Amino acid sequence: MGTISLRPVKHRRYTWRVSYSAMLEGAPVYRQRYFKSRTAAEDFKRELTPALAAAGTELGEISPEERRALSLWRERTRELRDKIEVPPLDAVLAAEAERLSASVASVTLAIAIQATLDKRIREGRKPRTIDDLRYRLRRLERDMGGDRIVATITTEAIDLWLRDLDQGPQSIVNFRRAAHTLFAECVRRGWRTLNPVAHAEKPRVPQREIGILAPGEALRVLTAAEGAVRAGVVLQLFCGLRESEVVSLAWAAVNIPGGHIRIETSKTGRRLVPIPANAAEWLSPVASTQGRVWNGTRFDYSAAVRAAFVKAGVPRVRNGLRHSAITYRLAATQNLAQTALEAGNSPHMVRLHYAELVAKEQGNAFFEIRPDHGENVVTMLP
Repeated sequence: MGTISLRPVKHRRYTWRVSYSAMLEGAPVYRQRYFKSRTAAEDFKRELTPALAAAGTELGEISPEERRALSLWRERTRELRDKIEVPPLDAVLAAEAERLSASVASVTLAIAIQATLDKRIREGRKPRTIDDLRYRLRRLERDMGGDRIVATITTEAIDLWLRDLDQGPQSIVNFRRAAHTLFAECVRRGWRTLNPVAHAEKPRVPQREIGILAPGEALRVLTAAEGAVRAGVVLQLFCGLRESEVVSLAWAAVNIPGGHIRIETSKTGRRLVPIPANAAEWLSPVASTQGRVWNGTRFDYSAAVRAAFVKAGVPRVRNGLRHSAITYRLAATQNLAQTALEAGNSPHMVRLHYAELVAKEQGNAFFEIRPDHGENVVTMLP
């Protein structure tokens, strides 16, 4: 026959619970019923017992190993039942059987990594995104072994791997994200049942303060930059474009007479970015009607901007051009939602990083830095 038990429970409405299980039509059945009194629970148990006996268990002969396993289960869970809701044994065995089944159907880490990369390539992800994912997953393959079966990798193994990377918090977060992508693909393909990275440790990344350029520094960098480099600096410094947006921007999207730039990226979608009057004056001499703003790679552009900072004698601030644009724009407009929309950021992020760093007067004056009288504005700024 099946099993049946009656136990008291802590519940705001019920005081007793009857749990019962049996094999019906070859499948395990587990049920629970709750009662407000012990008498009602005992009556239900008395009525149910004959039915369970008639249903039978369909187990056949039970081996000594199976009896020892049942005895061990009862021994290990006896003290736990008063503290937690112990799952039924058949559910535990079913989960373990599913895990073993996934192990049989699993693949090596090397195969899983290649399958994940191939899928991202078919999806049309950017080459630099693919390269970054490949670098981090190949590190995982090297450290854990490419012939390791993915179904055998535990959360504890992921935690140990992340701790042994000897990297900063943000880098560890990036490695963790890559591993999560890999094992999510393994779960999708049925190579394992759960993602071991889901509950892995995640380091707290310290919040870094942004750096912006002082007006005098901005003017010196603008003066030092020439040609296409100056165009990129202007677009970042006064319009707040990202470096990646500058190197992929076509001149056809830069409408200087209309006073706006049309940006279309997968990261932020479509948005119109205004061109301040002073930015238009800086752009006009170097603008074109065809081609791209920067005819080169992002690496080449970064190197050219870095050279302009060196020539100007200004210490380079990480993302300082874009940070300056958003900071001074928010101060000038005093409009959080508008600035966030123009920058392609959320209002929360704009307020968190850029609010209250400079005064409104400084914001207005920053956008008066022009090619012909920039020095006068810089001198007047506090």
